[in-house]
Amino acid sequence: MQNPGLAAPTPSHRATTPTAPYSRRPPSPPYITIPHLPRHELGRNAYTVAPSETNLNAIQLSKDDLAIVTRGKAQVAADMASTWNYEMRREAQSILDYMYIGPTSILRDHTFLKEKNISLAVIVRDSRMGSVPLLSVEKACTACNIEPYYINIENLYHLIHSFPEIIYNLNAHMIKVHNQSLAATGTPRTGSILMTCDTGNDRSAAIVAAYIMAVFGASMHKTVQFVNVQRFCCTFEEDIKRILQTWEDLLQAKADVSANQASLQNMAQRQKSKRGVDDMDMDEGGARLDSDMDRFVGRDAFAPFMDME
Repeated sequence: MQNPGLAAPTPSHRATTPTAPYSRRPPSPPYITIPHLPRHELGRNAYTVAPSETNLNAIQLSKDDLAIVTRGKAQVAADMASTWNYEMRREAQSILDYMYIGPTSILRDHTFLKEKNISLAVIVRDSRMGSVPLLSVEKACTACNIEPYYINIENLYHLIHSFPEIIYNLNAHMIKVHNQSLAATGTPRTGSILMTCDTGNDRSAAIVAAYIMAVFGASMHKTVQFVNVQRFCCTFEEDIKRILQTWEDLLQAKADVSANQASLQNMAQRQKSKRGVDDMDMDEGGARLDSDMDRFVGRDAFAPFMDME
């Protein structure tokens, strides 16, 4: 039976009729489809990301710092999907050669922590648990000389506000380990980060994805595939994908501002009383800019209601 609350008013109550079917509920956001990547792309493994200087200003990193953190190495994903089994969700998998994802319980495995030279353990948890000490984390950090980093998240929608600070702290740790080891022994050491949450499947995966998008300049779609192919149990639900999509838009906006900032400072200001529409559509070099009117080209006129005869 149709819900009367979702139906349009009957024709007897008005002098117009809807042109097309509609409902009274709020519009639903479109489903974000993650297409399957081809095995090879432009002559190389499609599951490859490389360090990018595009977002340096957004993540407060210099070119030298980026080189220290990433060592200038491209990261190629290991395809675990074909060999994945259920028990592997309780382990930690390498996403980058210096970053792992796993459940918080993996911190009880001191052998793993020492084998992978984990230097920073990131524990992502609900903010309501922020005051609760985790004995397994404290024991692991003491026994294996690991620095703990707690991230208390109120909900997923507050996560995007924390991305810049989290990414900055992760990179700061990598740089600190490099500089301290270089000063102490003359040989730089690369830090190793373990990102965890209760299951190792959602919040920790979202943070690692945001990190890859910022440091390696990968798109949201490619990053989700890059993470999923290595830890098959990661769940990027629609809310998380929308958050990452918004994060990608923010990074792109900041990159565009940074790219144009230098030229804007040197650009002479033209003295005009008022700029017209034609002026707004032209850049300083006289080239035509894309207009918002372009989205209406070829679109047929549509009236949501029509008069009843």
